[in-house]
Amino acid sequence: MAEYLFRGKSTSGEWVYGHYVEFNDLGFYTLTEGNIQHYITYNSGERFLVRHDSVGLWSGLRDKLCGMVFEGDIIEYMGCDGRYVGVVRFGRHKTTDGHEYIGFYVDWSKGLHAEYFRNDLAYWIEKAGAVVIGNETDSPELLEVKHDG
Repeated sequence: MAEYLFRGKSTSGEWVYGHYVEFNDLGFYTLTEGNIQHYITYNSGERFLVRHDSVGLWSGLRDKLCGMVFEGDIIEYMGCDGRYVGVVRFGRHKTTDGHEYIGFYVDWSKGLHAEYFRNDLAYWIEKAGAVVIGNETDSPELLEVKHDG
């Protein structure tokens, strides 16, 4: 059975892990627009209000340092011609061979020659040895420099 684990930054500034739930202002689960509150909950029933822009799903992968890789994480790959940095995303994406897929991928969009990089996350984590160096919420400045080569 697949394990779904989410991460979000609580309004108190701490990262919390668990299930992701949305409530509207009436306290109901909702998929509609309006006054929606975003929570990470534990099986114990404890819940934490989180910033919606910080919520990310666990990819099911761990980098070579054994860190869990979440949507919104920034990964680094050290190639023979320099340093490359990308963001872990989930959704529809097109591969370098033109096929479309839905799943976890690396957004190299701001890097030099990024259009030639494959974007499947599992390759970069399991084969190429890329590591998580931060996330978009805490360290957006890591995305400013894409290539040092």
